[in-house]
Amino acid sequence: MKTRIKIILGAVIFFLFCGVSTFFGSPADAQVQTFPVVQVVDGQTIVTDIRGKKETVKLLGIQTPKTTQCFGKAAEDKLKSYINDKSVILINDNTKGNRDSSGELIRYVYLPNSKRTFVNGELVKQGYAYSDKQDKTTLLNKFNSFEAYAKLHSLGIWEACPANTIAPTIYVAPVVQYVAPTTYIAPTTPPAAQSSSGLSNNNYYQNVDGNEVHSPADSTNGSVPAGATAQCSDGTYSFSQHHSGTCSGHGGVSQWL
Repeated sequence: MKTRIKIILGAVIFFLFCGVSTFFGSPADAQVQTFPVVQVVDGQTIVTDIRGKKETVKLLGIQTPKTTQCFGKAAEDKLKSYINDKSVILINDNTKGNRDSSGELIRYVYLPNSKRTFVNGELVKQGYAYSDKQDKTTLLNKFNSFEAYAKLHSLGIWEACPANTIAPTIYVAPVVQYVAPTTYIAPTTPPAAQSSSGLSNNNYYQNVDGNEVHSPADSTNGSVPAGATAQCSDGTYSFSQHHSGTCSGHGGVSQWL
């Protein structure tokens, strides 16, 4: 009787420690939820079917060139080689929220294979993408180490593209040096050109010897030109510095000033 009880207890213990895991499956083999990939938009954007709804998903923590830029098409093709017509595991980062500013889901993307291939990381490590250092994800250090590896081994964009096209640069506004405006000085009237008759071209009259200058009377307000010494009979003003010959040719002196 006792022997039979021992045999039964031994069988129960064996079942508990050996058979249960086989019957229910180990945690490592537990099924994870996957989502079909409907489209690869570019090197870092995909469309997935999530419970019957198409959702655009951005691969979190990385940046790839646009399709029209250097190595952009290669990055898109590489992503397609990983996930096109497959299903993927989508993992969010609790520190970054569910969606980006444009309303698109942001996720880490894994393949449901035995290695759980980390697609975001592989793109960076193989030189098809670079670490998005402006996006402070929890895996930023990992992405930085992947990028350092690709750069060290001149992989992908680090070999094929000019340095200034690899990663987006932060815009820095140019420094404009302010120069205070200088005080405006009105231009002086250039000396009037003289004709062969000794008359200037701007209604100022000057004898050939330069001793006598005449100006037409100001018909607007009748003001006397500054420096005039006499008013001639024809209404002009003389700037002669001596009385002899003043207003000659102009009807003589009408009045001394």
